[in-house]
Order: sequence, then C-alpha cells, then structure tokens
Amino acid sequence: MKHILQDNALESWAMAIKYSNFILNGKATLQYRKQFVSSLHNAVELFIKQLMLDNNDHRVCSVRKGCDADGHPAVEFYNAADLNSYFENLADEDMKKFYSIEFNEIQRLAKELFSGYYGEYSADKIVVDDSIALLGRLRNGETHFFVEKNSFLTDKEFQKLYNFMIVFNTILHYYNLLPYWGKPWGEFERFKVAETSLQNFSYKKAVQQSKFYQKLKEYISEEVYPANGNTAYDYAEDMYFYLQNKDKDMDFDELWTCIEMAVHYDLLSYEDVVDEYDEPEIGTGANDYRMFKLK
Repeated sequence: MKHILQDNALESWAMAIKYSNFILNGKATLQYRKQFVSSLHNAVELFIKQLMLDNNDHRVCSVRKGCDADGHPAVEFYNAADLNSYFENLADEDMKKFYSIEFNEIQRLAKELFSGYYGEYSADKIVVDDSIALLGRLRNGETHFFVEKNSFLTDKEFQKLYNFMIVFNTILHYYNLLPYWGKPWGEFERFKVAETSLQNFSYKKAVQQSKFYQKLKEYISEEVYPANGNTAYDYAEDMYFYLQNKDKDMDFDELWTCIEMAVHYDLLSYEDVVDEYDEPEIGTGANDYRMFKLK
C-alpha cells in the first residue's frame, strides 16, 4: 500500500525533530519556537490523516459543492475501497472539490483512531490527548491571532510536547506509518527521536549549557568591543567582526540568537568604558567601548 501523505508528513516530522534539538541546544527565540510548533502540528495532522486513509476512513475528507448530475466525484469517493489509491489517481480538478478534516476533529477522533495502541499502552492516552490539545491551541494562536514573544511555548509546554514526540514516535511504529522499523539508520537518521523524557527543562539552562554559549563566554572574556547600541542585535553586531578573528566560522545568526537569549534571561552584563583623547591633529573627544560578560 502506498502512503500518499507519508513524504509530506515525514518532512514535517524531520523539521519538528530538528527544531526541538535546536531548542535543546539553547536556540529558543520565538523564531525557533514557532517553527517547532508549526512543524510538529503539521506532522501530527498529516500522519493521523494518513492513518485514516490506510483505514479507509472516509471521514478524512468531505466533498465540496461541485458534484455533477451523477454525483461525481462523491459517489466514487464513498465507494472507494482504497482511499490512498483513489486520491493518488484523482484528477486535479476533482481534487479541488475535497477538503480534509479539521485539526479539532482529529483531536476528537484520536481516542478512536489510536484505540488499538491504547489497548496496550493505556497510560499514553493522557499524554496524547493533552499534547494534541496544546498543539491546537498554540498553532491557532501563532497562525491566526496573538502570541506574546516571551511566553509563547513555555518551558513546561516545550517539555510536554518533546515528551509527546517520544510517545508519538512509538505510535507511528505501531501503525506502520514510518518507512523503516526500529532505530533509524542511514537516510532515516534525521527521524531519530530521543528515548529519554525531559525532566525539569528550562530554556535558561539550555542556553547556559550549550556549547556555543560556553565558547562565546570564553571568547568575550576580558575583551573590549565598540559600543554602538543597546539591543541584542547591536551587541552581536559589535562583537561579530572581532570574534571572526578568533573563529573564522563564526555565524552571525547563531551569535545573535545566543545573545538574544542571554539578554532575555539576564545572563549578559557589560561595563561601558570611555576612552578620552586630546590629540593636536584631531582635537579632543572620546571613544566608547564595552566589556561584556556572560554569567
């Protein structure tokens, strides 16, 4: 059986894993948190729809207005014995007449769709129910309305969704929704999910424990930089040129992300230094410099 949604679902799943690892390594700005939520939400939705297609569950789609006098394409859809094959061979014009099930309906049906799995792993039901509800709320906020930059996806919410991914990975194996079995290998390495749940996760600790933060802490110690502004971007810009002399592979975006996180969690302090001068050729004046320190 060909899983027609699998390629799309796998790409979203890989992105969710990638961004969860970014966050674990201290990259937890709003950009990274939004990407994580968006990717995970999309992966969950697509995999569950794929399961419905595999089960020949016609609730996966509804037919819009536009059927002809003979009821085409609705008649063929509701009579189809293999929905994967049906949609794979459906003409583009007919495909436009369908719309797939909404996420809130998926949330409602999850108990039924995963009933076989829950029969063996009943404790996971609460994890799945709570996490799918959380994903729906977060995704609705960041897509359609308001999110607060510093409170979207709290430490505890990330921990819940990260631990949910471990459970969901087991569900994907249970229903044969992945293109491999057991531990991922070779080309499937990017789908590797942790086996150990997070406990007491915090973004602040993740930042401080990251390799980049520790490296930067050492690099900027006792160094003096120009003082040209008072935002995280300004600090990163002031440091970047000089840090390239220490590390030619220094990436500005990674530096900016680390500084932004450090500023938010009050991990970065600095001391301004004023260097006054009085030169016959150029007159008197002063240069402003800054010494940074990471806690």
